[in-house]
Amino acid sequence: MGPEFGVKLLSCSLYGFFKKFAAVTVAVALLQLSLVRCELNLAQSWSEKCQAATKEGHTPGLCVPAAWCPSLDSAVRRDDLPSPCSVHDGLPLECCPTDKVVKPAPPNVGCGAVVNDPGSLLDRQVKEGVTPASSPWPWMAAIFKGDKFICGGSLLDADTVLTAAQCFYDVKGDNDIGKYKVRLGILDLNETAKTANSHVANLSVLRIRPHEDYRARRFYNDIALVKTATKVAYSSHISPVCLPQPYFELSGPVTVLGWGQSVFGGELSSRLQERHASVISNKECEEIFRQVPSFLTTATEGIAQSIVCAHNETGVDSCQGDSGGPMLARGPDSRWYVVGLVSFGIGCGGRYPGGYTRVTAFLDWIARNRH
Repeated sequence: MGPEFGVKLLSCSLYGFFKKFAAVTVAVALLQLSLVRCELNLAQSWSEKCQAATKEGHTPGLCVPAAWCPSLDSAVRRDDLPSPCSVHDGLPLECCPTDKVVKPAPPNVGCGAVVNDPGSLLDRQVKEGVTPASSPWPWMAAIFKGDKFICGGSLLDADTVLTAAQCFYDVKGDNDIGKYKVRLGILDLNETAKTANSHVANLSVLRIRPHEDYRARRFYNDIALVKTATKVAYSSHISPVCLPQPYFELSGPVTVLGWGQSVFGGELSSRLQERHASVISNKECEEIFRQVPSFLTTATEGIAQSIVCAHNETGVDSCQGDSGGPMLARGPDSRWYVVGLVSFGIGCGGRYPGGYTRVTAFLDWIARNRH
């Protein structure tokens, strides 16, 4: 039996599960209709009217998840949201001006699927730090600058990769962008289209978009989108991961992927590594990091809600070279969701948790910048 990932999809979570096993076209069509009805019910349940506070006073608004309200971005980063105007299935809802509400697109129907998912075998490998014989992660991207590997990433669609902003701290303009490449469909960094099977894709980069509020050597807004010059063809080796919806509740075990060091100060791994970790509360995470004298010098806002922390009971966590790689959780629909991006840490685990960019805090930013 595979792991029980702590992702809550409210009352609609089983539609994806049943849809996966539907065998006839009519059944699939009926289930898709149910999915649409389900989304409408959710939207209707989040349509409670309210009065949103603005600089000009108050304006008509709707109670929605904070991720649906870009005007609350700065408050989310400061962990300073106003009191919720309502609660839906345990999810606090915020009052957002009606004309500012941005609903994220539903997940790509074909996302988060793994061919021959090794299930419980994979869990043992993660805990022991063993690399699988073949990559079960078709959305895993390796980002290169010239011939040098710099970061991991996750394929969101045929020409968009999600990664960390820190990977591009030294980009000096359009002339630099031509130096970057994205490699997909690989397990080993030494694989190329020439040395491996035809499933490997090497893509030139068209555009790099780091978050506009990211600052080097700071923990916040560490997220970026890479647009490739051409669209990749999907296959069993290359396909996108799912983005979570804003109402995902993340807790419990997660899987972290990367080509980083196995031990602090060691060499980068040429083989893709999988690490198992458990999500901990932001409060617990901050209490641990506050034991480091320089912590508040860098993390001036503490461990904000735009960050998620995870810790491995064996003391092995994400490490140098893992930056931008995905923290994954498996949903009740059996698909994989990218819920975090490797961002910061001290050493490679030990007593300190790893810090990750919380993807649900940036869904609106992703929606505005991915096309």
